[in-house]
Amino acid sequence: TFHYAGVAEVAVPQGLPRLIEVVDAKREPDVTIMRIPLEKDKVKTLEEAEKIGKKIREVMISDVSTIKSNLNDMAVVISDIHHLYVEDVEKNLKKMGEVVGSDKKYKMLSKKKSIADLAKLRKKIAKIKLAGIKGIKRVLIKEENGQIIIYTEGSNLREVFKIKGVEKDKIYSNNIQEIYEFLGIEAARSAIITEAKQVLDEQNLGVDIRHLMLVSDMMTLTGDISAIGRHGISGSKTSVIAKAAFEETTKHLLNASLKGEEDALTGVAESIIVGKPPPVGTGIVRLGMRKP
Repeated sequence: TFHYAGVAEVAVPQGLPRLIEVVDAKREPDVTIMRIPLEKDKVKTLEEAEKIGKKIREVMISDVSTIKSNLNDMAVVISDIHHLYVEDVEKNLKKMGEVVGSDKKYKMLSKKKSIADLAKLRKKIAKIKLAGIKGIKRVLIKEENGQIIIYTEGSNLREVFKIKGVEKDKIYSNNIQEIYEFLGIEAARSAIITEAKQVLDEQNLGVDIRHLMLVSDMMTLTGDISAIGRHGISGSKTSVIAKAAFEETTKHLLNASLKGEEDALTGVAESIIVGKPPPVGTGIVRLGMRKP
């Protein structure tokens, strides 16, 4: 694990684990982060940035109170509520059902008198959102080169774009799937290149960016994000030998034998395996002779 962009407080998977996440088109990375630059002319002080940060960070009831189960009354007790959120907590609890109590301490009875239902009710109450943007667990404010940047743990591009004072054209998330869903396949292609290059650069591996562009082009060729693996691009090949060369060799060869499949040997991998010139470069050239 390496720290993101030199910011020690925000740690995300790097190296091989992160590269695997990228090429496997993992729907949700283990740790999602966002980099949110703020507009220089509108946000000039850290105090102003903190106000924006409070709008972004998700606050749940469990963050501002103590939640306990009372087995005698079969109720969930919410106490020690932060004074800034007392009204919000009360309002949200009343939406769920009948609430007893006041003065920073409330009790909600479980409709079904069982321990399992009481536990479910407690979890449900703990996850009620009071403020902020869903999915943004933590916010970190830094000043870099005269501009204030907000780093977040968690990602929600759609909602962050609605916040006033952020530079919308410079917001970045490491969640490639979310980028695809919100900004489209071209943005996702760029994100794949950026994330892969960042991992390789941190390991001091000099890989030409054209190789990464080729990988990202293959992953986004269909207009959707496909993984590179037996469940994605490699698994979708029609050539038996090409599929067997990647993973699950025995399985593919046995299935092909049982079904009597034939391989035309038109691809690169299968051509190399059998010693045939692959159809690339000079291997594409075919000479013909006209009949007199």
